[in-house]
Amino acid sequence: SLPVVHTLQIRDVSLVYKDGVTGDTQNLSLPVFDLSASSSSSPMQLALEAMINNEIIKISGNLGSTDVLSSNKMFPVKLDVAALGASINLDGTISSPREGKGVNMGFSVTGDDFAAIADRGMMLAGIEGGAPLPAKAFSIAGALRDGDNTYSVDGLRLKIGGSDLGGNLSINLSGSVP
Repeated sequence: SLPVVHTLQIRDVSLVYKDGVTGDTQNLSLPVFDLSASSSSSPMQLALEAMINNEIIKISGNLGSTDVLSSNKMFPVKLDVAALGASINLDGTISSPREGKGVNMGFSVTGDDFAAIADRGMMLAGIEGGAPLPAKAFSIAGALRDGDNTYSVDGLRLKIGGSDLGGNLSINLSGSVP
């Protein structure tokens, strides 16, 4: 079983990576990382604030207990994320958390300016050039699930400005690859 730790706090960590060939620099700072639980059977509370190349990322919410994690049983996840000007909510479970399998995760992503968020994401990924996307409010929601070599998004709803798209999406990775 995992050791019992009631509170883990990490404060004011900075990491600078410099590519020796290109000279490009990547900056990561972690002003706040708090993970706490009142006991090994209690849900863990997470609070994280990070900055990657001047983009602030905040994550808060609840995770399953360390007992559930160490026994590799149904692990609940409920997180709120703020990044790149978007709000992301995750709410679901992972049935085999130590293997990262059995994902059943509801999600929603909302933002006021699709183009600006995409541009910020591309800059963060080191991709130059703007995204030719509409500068309109958007939302994406659905339920992500996995199986044996399969992934699906059920109840997918995508809205950008006055346009919307809905349905189900599934990917099967078994079989031969062309």
